[in-house]
Amino acid sequence: MPETETGTREVQQLRRCIRDLVALSAFPAVCVGYAPLRIAESLADVLRHMLNLDFIYLAVRQGADGIPVEVAHTSQGPTPPDRTPACFLPGP
Repeated sequence: MPETETGTREVQQLRRCIRDLVALSAFPAVCVGYAPLRIAESLADVLRHMLNLDFIYLAVRQGADGIPVEVAHTSQGPTPPDRTPACFLPGP
């Protein structure tokens, strides 16, 4: 592959990375007033797409003693945490 094509691809990857970082840094401002479940679902979806993940699991706790909100996403979309294989879930 010619050197200019390689350089162009690297520049495109860097631009995408910077765009993703800017979008991620704006995420808290977008989620002001959202319920914890909606924040977790949105963050899981954003991270899964940005990082090209097949699976992501998030547990968000509201306050130190709050009940965690669990979210699992696969490449097919949201998956109920109770249907997530135990090997992907955090230990006790």
